[in-house]
Amino acid sequence: MRFTGFICGLLTAINNFGKDVFVGAETDRITYRRYTVILKAPDALLVCYIFKDHLYLAILKLEQFIERVLTDAARCRALTEVQQKSRVLGLSALQALISEVFQS
Repeated sequence: MRFTGFICGLLTAINNFGKDVFVGAETDRITYRRYTVILKAPDALLVCYIFKDHLYLAILKLEQFIERVLTDAARCRALTEVQQKSRVLGLSALQALISEVFQS
């Protein structure tokens, strides 16, 4: 869990840095060699996807994932609760959706 918190903190810091440095604009991707991190901040969430190659397909999958999360009332409630308690949401809570969207 400590590693997960570190990664979340790092990605949040990168997102905030982008907003501060680029006057309100959000950093939406970071590329390192063949890897890319896409950052999306719908509502009060920060969703990150790390992948290799094929940027267009990755963006489509991430947008589909976000839409499915935000249109499901139970998932939205769970995310809101996690956010209010400053916790990290475990993968098990979204595993079925993650597998369905990203492994197809």
